[in-house]
Amino acid sequence: MSSLVARSRDASRETRKLIERSRELIAVSRRLLNPAWRVSGASDAELSPAAAADPVALRLVIRRRLREDTLFPAPCRIWLGAGQGRFCVVCAQEISAREIENEMILGPVTMWAHLPCYTIWREESSRGQEKTLRRPQEA
Repeated sequence: MSSLVARSRDASRETRKLIERSRELIAVSRRLLNPAWRVSGASDAELSPAAAADPVALRLVIRRRLREDTLFPAPCRIWLGAGQGRFCVVCAQEISAREIENEMILGPVTMWAHLPCYTIWREESSRGQEKTLRRPQEA
């Protein structure tokens, strides 16, 4: 009977390992299939901390990134909270505890943005959507 118990334990351990590996593969697949993962990260920051504080410069960078599809339109559904040291998806700067962070969940992906960054991003996203919804005027 003890050999049967030992084989069951071994089989159970192997099954757990296979399940864990399957979960890892599923997570990787979701990242590859989800377009939100194409968002530029902190490694290719275009704005210095000083430039990120300038709303005009920030607006221009957001417009260009939206136009080039390196930044997707801002989601409407967000959660607000105190900053927790995460990095802003818009300006790639850290969101400090003194700042308000906007949390956005898109499927399995969670992103954060400063309040001013999100506000401009939302405005520019709405502006871009209005342009695509307008009908061309007849000449």
